[in-house]
Amino acid sequence: MKSKYILMFSLLLTGLIVTTSNAKAQILPGAPSNYSVQFYYDVSDMSRQNGVFTSGPTNQFDLYNPAFHADLNVTYNLKDFRRNLDQHDLNDHASSAVLNGDAGIKVTLYNNPSGQTDDDWTEITFKQYLPNYYLVTFDGTWEDEWIKVVSHKDHSGLNGHVSAIRITK
Repeated sequence: MKSKYILMFSLLLTGLIVTTSNAKAQILPGAPSNYSVQFYYDVSDMSRQNGVFTSGPTNQFDLYNPAFHADLNVTYNLKDFRRNLDQHDLNDHASSAVLNGDAGIKVTLYNNPSGQTDDDWTEITFKQYLPNYYLVTFDGTWEDEWIKVVSHKDHSGLNGHVSAIRITK
């Protein structure tokens, strides 16, 4: 009886391997995207890191620069995230970022901690795959071959006032 189940499992596994090895690679709709937003106090001083929001796993072992997993289509209040070294939250510190990710990713940064658009906010759209794109300001509207930035300024601007992040595709 036991050998019958082993034989059936072996045949099933062999069928899966043959089927899988003959299939062509494709990206399915809704497949996970890769992205990260590395906040800095000032991109000219790369030692002043202020947290990473990423499609990868949470890693808070880096005392100065913890990484936080960020799902798509969720708004994250930066007051809820802390650096391990000094226990300061990430709210109202970032003034620049390093961006990585797939084409079609949109990062929206808000001055409002709930992600409301009643204060300054900026949308950053990845036009193509970004490998370590240095964004020196969150203010202003412009685009290049890599990204499109649309800033909605109602008050003092977003630099040093980022309170929430939302990543979509």
